[in-house]
Amino acid sequence: MNETEQLLEQVAVRARNSAHGRGEHAEPLPAPLGAGEIARAEGILGFALPPLLARLYTRVADGGFGPEHGLLPLRQAVAAHEAQRASGWRWPEAVLPVADLGCAVYACVDCRSATAQVLLFDPNPGEPDLAWSVDAPSLAGWLRGWLDGTAWFCEESALGGGPRPRTRPLGGVQIPDLSRPRTRYAAAPRASTAAPATTDARGSVLASTTQPDSPTAATARPLTPESRVHAEAFAIA
Repeated sequence: MNETEQLLEQVAVRARNSAHGRGEHAEPLPAPLGAGEIARAEGILGFALPPLLARLYTRVADGGFGPEHGLLPLRQAVAAHEAQRASGWRWPEAVLPVADLGCAVYACVDCRSATAQVLLFDPNPGEPDLAWSVDAPSLAGWLRGWLDGTAWFCEESALGGGPRPRTRPLGGVQIPDLSRPRTRYAAAPRASTAAPATTDARGSVLASTTQPDSPTAATARPLTPESRVHAEAFAIA
């Protein structure tokens, strides 16, 4: 069993135990999703989910577990992404909100990051330039912080589940330049490192178009034909 499999098993056990701990009248965890439902969501979003995030939805449950209020159901995450992209918050294209941490704060996964870095979106300062920070350099690390109680949002952490530490804004950094964990980012424009969209030998649009030397460089994963075919059939609740 590799590290990813071990992590998925630990998350599944914690999720089941948390559901049981809520009492006999608590709602059970949602059923895991199928591969077709992942493909439909990717078709709507226009980018592929990181493998670990997809496997959380297909191996553990369709949300309802994890930090604070738990991971969002995938349909709700897709709907939140579309709503935020249409808002005035300069929401990056491939950043998917995955958990509601309360007080309008979202934990989000940068789906074009090689490690699926986790961002925090906090609109409470009132300015788009101050709304973004990096919470964890990887989705795996973010989950481990939840499992072992060391993350800032855990009651047993040194912060006792209180407000996350505030960090000084950095100017001149374009979202999602995610190379410096837990540092506040401002969205002032700079020269883009994005390369034109590319296709593989079969003509599939690759999910990552970032240059290899950029902070968000990732191994590109093509959107499958099934993602496109089923996109319109994926009704958002």
